[in-house]
Amino acid sequence: MKYIILFLLVSSSLFAQSDNQFDFNNSSATSGINDEVKMNGAWIVSKPVKSQIEGSVYLFPTWSGNFVMQSKSGSRFTLDNLNYNIKTKELETKFSRDSVFQFNKNDLNFVYYNSKTYKLFNGELLQVLNVDGNYNFFKKFDVSVVDGVLNPLTQVTSPSFYKTKEEYLYLNGTSLETLKLKKKFILKIFSDKEKEIKAFVSDEKLSYSNEDDVVKIFKFYFSK
Repeated sequence: MKYIILFLLVSSSLFAQSDNQFDFNNSSATSGINDEVKMNGAWIVSKPVKSQIEGSVYLFPTWSGNFVMQSKSGSRFTLDNLNYNIKTKELETKFSRDSVFQFNKNDLNFVYYNSKTYKLFNGELLQVLNVDGNYNFFKKFDVSVVDGVLNPLTQVTSPSFYKTKEEYLYLNGTSLETLKLKKKFILKIFSDKEKEIKAFVSDEKLSYSNEDDVVKIFKFYFSK
């Protein structure tokens, strides 16, 4: 579903002066968040518009769940309503069909959901794949529209749909670089311990193209 959105800066006066606005401060969805984080974001009034595109631009399959956000100062806040808009790169809490709040990502560091860890890096939410303390292997998400295809026999076009694409990244110093899950690329970034990596992969019967196995390779490398 597409949205026509109107961005408004959030301030305490905004909620005090409008009787029709959702009461952010009394929302159970954000009861664990302090005023500084609440006020340092954007309130969105959105109106749903009919769309022929199927699927969603959001990362999580549902808005409801046990979400924990961690600020850069280390404070943690619990929410039961959150999602990440892959298209706009925004973290959002939905209050109603046409009311959404966007958090200021500059104040946030991590999001924890469904036993997975996500880290904000350069304004994007990345899934941390090696969560043993060495946050240097990530999964990035993008979304695109796959156009519908015309059936020449029926002359009916199939619906267009959103497709989420995944890309693997690793932290090289202070910058993120793309990593293809192939043997030559993985051995290249671990060239100083290539022999050890090869032996480990062989002994453990791992695959360079399998995400979970590559996580094990990262952990092995940084344990030495």
